[in-house]
Amino acid sequence: MNYNSSDRSQKDRFVLLILWGSMFMTLFIYIFICYIIKSEEMFVPMYTMEVLQDTLFMGLSIYSSIYITSAILFAVGYIYFDKSYNKLVEDTKDQSFESEEEKSKSFKTRYTTIMFISMAIFESIVIIGMVVFLQTLDFDTFLILSALSASGFLLVIPTRSKFDYRG
Repeated sequence: MNYNSSDRSQKDRFVLLILWGSMFMTLFIYIFICYIIKSEEMFVPMYTMEVLQDTLFMGLSIYSSIYITSAILFAVGYIYFDKSYNKLVEDTKDQSFESEEEKSKSFKTRYTTIMFISMAIFESIVIIGMVVFLQTLDFDTFLILSALSASGFLLVIPTRSKFDYRG
């Protein structure tokens, strides 16, 4: 029975890794699409890149605001994942289940939800970068925000130690 449970857990984690990898690869698809738009020079942006240096509020430029917002989103995504995961482990220890299989299934379901919410937060960073790119053709800012988003994705990758409940 233990082998089947472990085998099932590996299959579940593999499926989750495929889903994670698919979402991670979308970042590279975004980069490729934006690179093609930039290199073809057929797209005329609404604004020039100089608009990003304009003051938005409190003396901060639009550039600064974009990077501060992205850093906050990154921190929120990571803190959410970390706190939610630790709470999940504690809650799973405290709850009583009919079987270890049921405990494991509950843990994995909640873990998957936490992971996808975190990835959605990290995805919003690259979306901000795409909006900036499509408005100004600022490919460098887009790449920086894409790298920040990718870093967030790597922080929540479903490793065996995170995915398998060992309470």
